[in-house]
Amino acid sequence: MSSAYSRDVYAQLLSLRGHGLPLWEPEPTRFGEVLIGDVGYMQNGGFFRLFNSILPAEDPVNLGGVPQDYKQLQIPDTLRHHTRHALGAGAICSKGVAAVNVDASAEVGIGTPLNPLGGIHFKSSEQQGAVLVLKRGADREMLHDSHTVNTYILQNHDSWCRFARDVRQLDLKPEDIMFVSGWIKTGPGEWALAATADRGQDTGITLGGSFGQGIMRASFSFSTPWEHRHGPEGVQEDSEGAKYDQCVFLNYIKLKRRPLFPLKRLRAAAEPRDLSRSSTRDGLDDMIMGDAQALESDEDCTLVEMVPQPSEQGDMVDVMLDYILEQTSATCAIASDRDVPTLLNSQNQGDIPENLHQFLTNIRPILIVIDGVGMLSGSNAQER
Repeated sequence: MSSAYSRDVYAQLLSLRGHGLPLWEPEPTRFGEVLIGDVGYMQNGGFFRLFNSILPAEDPVNLGGVPQDYKQLQIPDTLRHHTRHALGAGAICSKGVAAVNVDASAEVGIGTPLNPLGGIHFKSSEQQGAVLVLKRGADREMLHDSHTVNTYILQNHDSWCRFARDVRQLDLKPEDIMFVSGWIKTGPGEWALAATADRGQDTGITLGGSFGQGIMRASFSFSTPWEHRHGPEGVQEDSEGAKYDQCVFLNYIKLKRRPLFPLKRLRAAAEPRDLSRSSTRDGLDDMIMGDAQALESDEDCTLVEMVPQPSEQGDMVDVMLDYILEQTSATCAIASDRDVPTLLNSQNQGDIPENLHQFLTNIRPILIVIDGVGMLSGSNAQER
């Protein structure tokens, strides 16, 4: 079993490679494989669909329901782009992790043929490390940036939150909900991944198995504990017939609103209250309604804008959203995982920095606010 910490380390470190959000669990869920236009959330390193926004409400993909007053997003084919073999076979490693073919003693990277009879040894010079190995590579599908998509998200985000809360009964923050704008997928049995967290330097892990015939039959041996997973076995197809439904990287868009808190409500939170009123669901509703009525009747009650504190490095989009709200007067912010690599290209910097918030503070990218919505300006990122 994998620990939550290893999942987080894997996502954090490999996201710095710029391919998108790495999934610790690439397999399709019971709701199906990841699709363009999915609206959903992350859980345990995997993506879970709420519904798909570009398919009709009656489509089998949306059997779990759609939000009230659902409006299907119409996307022209010119915005969708599919690339075969966008990533070649080989290993994608985090900073400080080196990979070599065990028998050939040759360094392994994307595009390097895997040794069919031996294995790959990974050695980390950092305290944390993450690796993804692809047997035959992976395909990519993505939406090009579009005002149509952003406008649709802004107009419908509130209904998505209500659907998640009231229909699916999920405890999600509004900023947990994401719109899928792209994916990178490979076939079943054609991937293996591993991560280590705070295990000390000079740790090693060896991935062995059959890489040249049928599926990638992976086995691991290691000098210190690495959490690891590999693709499902039992599916063996040739390269022409393989179904690429294992999502190893995810591209997405998120929206976050600036929270507003009543000043006196914050003070009241520290005062003693009769908790017996909230012993039932009705009691909780009565307590909340009573507090709301008291606030509405209090002329001295004021609203205080809360500026989000910088996120700890993890989800790069969360860091971007917090930075936009911190630096502007926008009531909400919208950002994509592809904003970060685009911004780096404008600065002639290839690697995503480990401290993204500090990087943004240093370069001070141009931000714009349109109708209360904050985003990166087209002067330093692709026009959204």
